[in-house]
Amino acid sequence: LIDKKAFEVRVLARKDALEKKKELFEKFKSGGAVVVEGDVSDVESLKNAAKGVDTIVSVISGDALFSGQQANLIEAAKAVGVKRLVPSEFGFN
Repeated sequence: LIDKKAFEVRVLARKDALEKKKELFEKFKSGGAVVVEGDVSDVESLKNAAKGVDTIVSVISGDALFSGQQANLIEAAKAVGVKRLVPSEFGFN
């Protein structure tokens, strides 16, 4: 998605992930993505991150997916007028 450069790409990440996977997020930034701090357990942070977004591609996995936190992403997307949301279907490795 970043390589297309036809639109802005935002990457949402938890604070701890930003610290643990710093090199990965630096690659996203150097490729042109905007990295946004947020948490799928916090609907307000999701609303802030999703403002002005047309499409969300969810890659939620593991406990976050199975604990229903993708519903928070859907709620936030709906609240701020996101047009499309591609839900995650990932699970545990």
